[in-house]
Amino acid sequence: MPDEVDPEENSTLIFDVRLLVKGLGTKHRKLQKAARKWIAYHSCSADLAITRDCLDDALRWHSTGRSSLNRAKTALFHSAILSYARMFDPSATHHRAELPILGKLADDQRAFHDRLIQLRHEALAHYGKAGVTEPWYEDALFVIADQKNWQPMIASRRSQFDAKFCKDFQNHVHSIEPYVESLVESLKNDFQDNFQSAWEADIDFYSHMQGAQVDARKLGGWNGPILAGSRSGRLQVELPDRLFKQA
Repeated sequence: MPDEVDPEENSTLIFDVRLLVKGLGTKHRKLQKAARKWIAYHSCSADLAITRDCLDDALRWHSTGRSSLNRAKTALFHSAILSYARMFDPSATHHRAELPILGKLADDQRAFHDRLIQLRHEALAHYGKAGVTEPWYEDALFVIADQKNWQPMIASRRSQFDAKFCKDFQNHVHSIEPYVESLVESLKNDFQDNFQSAWEADIDFYSHMQGAQVDARKLGGWNGPILAGSRSGRLQVELPDRLFKQA
């Protein structure tokens, strides 16, 4: 990791990885491929973190016993399912790949995973057959109070917060987090290795870096891979002084 530095000294540089690889030629295909994979699976790991946080908050709020939080708990529960499923559902526009960890899951993990994906398809993103998987319910009732008072009634609950299911979901997330973290870390290292090779092989490589430089003061809300270079750290390169002067 880079040493801590005083931001006033402008000794740390930040680069947008997407911009960095966008303008590179064919001789840097390995770097481009490594960057795209790192970005894609980092995005998946961010979805998993959102899933975990939603479940943690939902269960914490449930423990308070406050009925006023019921809708909030259900909303967090739904968000957790959608964020989780998004990791395994490649977009139609191919902005990122499917998270490739299903082959590493044990049978019970895979069964719970399939249940979550089905719940997403049947109850949240689309309208499916109620009761296919819990907690997804819909009741169509014909209520007769007495001979003079009767009425048909439909109770469409779609899905609702279920503490046990939510806890099982939380345990499932914790069980797969090591796989995802290991994958993202290996892809980051692969990117760094390819960056190092590109730097050493291409005398003009620093000019591409200049075009991808990001103003640290404008990084509010940033949630994606960045390359932070300094005069120390894993990237063993001597960055030109001109880069630091323009920071």
